[in-house]
Amino acid sequence: MGILIRMTKGNYINNDAVENVIHYITRTRANEQDGEALISIGGAGVAYYLGAEAIINQMKYVQNVFGIEQRGGRRMYHEVFQLSFEECQALGADGRVINEIALKLLQCYFQKEHQAIFAIHNNREGVHIHLVVNTISYCTGLKWHDSMEELKERETCFNQTVYNYIGRIAARNNLLMANCNG
Repeated sequence: MGILIRMTKGNYINNDAVENVIHYITRTRANEQDGEALISIGGAGVAYYLGAEAIINQMKYVQNVFGIEQRGGRRMYHEVFQLSFEECQALGADGRVINEIALKLLQCYFQKEHQAIFAIHNNREGVHIHLVVNTISYCTGLKWHDSMEELKERETCFNQTVYNYIGRIAARNNLLMANCNG
């Protein structure tokens, strides 16, 4: 079962919080040591395919439109969904499937009108998905508020998404085996 972890190191209120977290998860920092850990990135509400700088500019634009400088507070929200080794095996360690899953996970944030991106990493901690959310809604300017209960609900939803994919893969494999044997 996957574990959803709220990243609490740093409070993400400093002026360069957006740059720091986006460069960290996309592995685009100067002198990056762990660049090979990045499998893929994706987003909702941002043109992630234009690269880290475009993501940063788009998120900061929303924050500036809604006066983050005057309001202060947290600029980014960062969670990590850690997949278990068994889940990775059941998913066939298929990067495309894990990418699809990550896109579905982003919908939890985007449906609440917040820009979000993911970065999938595979390193000594195993396969995990970084999920980064702009704390300012692109529609209303309202800030992201979250509780531990909501974090647990998201974790349950995320695990259900993974299990749905595992079930589809198992059913497809069973069908293939039946066709080969029969």
